[in-house]
Amino acid sequence: MHPPGVHTFYSGSDGVERTPEAMALIARSGPIDRGLAVSLQTSLFGSTKLGCNRIRSRFEALDAASSVLFEPGWVQGSDRVFDRLRRELPWKSMERPMYDRVVAVPRLICTVRPGDLMADHPLARITRELETALQQRYLSIGVNFYRTGNDSVAWHSDSIGRSGIPATVALVSLGSPRTLAMRPIEPNRSKTAETTRSTAATRRRWTLGHGDLLVMAGGCQHRWEHCVPKERGVGPRISLAFRSTEAVGGPHISTAGVPPLRASCPLR
Repeated sequence: MHPPGVHTFYSGSDGVERTPEAMALIARSGPIDRGLAVSLQTSLFGSTKLGCNRIRSRFEALDAASSVLFEPGWVQGSDRVFDRLRRELPWKSMERPMYDRVVAVPRLICTVRPGDLMADHPLARITRELETALQQRYLSIGVNFYRTGNDSVAWHSDSIGRSGIPATVALVSLGSPRTLAMRPIEPNRSKTAETTRSTAATRRRWTLGHGDLLVMAGGCQHRWEHCVPKERGVGPRISLAFRSTEAVGGPHISTAGVPPLRASCPLR
């Protein structure tokens, strides 16, 4: 037994010391890519102790049923959290069917269950703060690693299996700033991620980075879609997507034309 506040660290085959929960994640999900060399321009408060500020912003209506809240710098110490997640999470490369071929998803992906983590793990602490602030419960976190400006995500709406779509999606951004764009869902519109130029089709845009929080609530996943376009000259970024699910039998739509992930390819 160890005294309170004292944690045991284990050394893996690569000689890196990790906490027990990190070792458990690696054991379940596969190897971590050791070829990821990144450079990150730190923020003024990014290297401070982890903490979450009080949310002072209010929800802004996008339409009669959809609203967005943007709280800059909500997570303090975000650079330290970024570095720990980059080193410890079992990142996976994924593939997706696209027309007559299979293409690599242009980012790394990992799913984390906060309940599997020790109470003082950064993701567990951020989850508790978010649940308290928004009065929502989050059972899983979708984590995306945008290694360079060439990594992106096409236009889509978030969905969870066949049981329904999220009523609320909260995004926490760590690392270098990246653009998140939103537009109303329209049938037969291209799903290719837009360029960084402002277009008539793009109705709303935010630059997310260094602990920023953006919450999409109400009908956002029914009526709107969002993307992270490619950008030149940007550094690495990790996005945390906290999803609150509706009850089974609730409304459901597909992911706005984006094909499902097909295969998990462990990094070598």
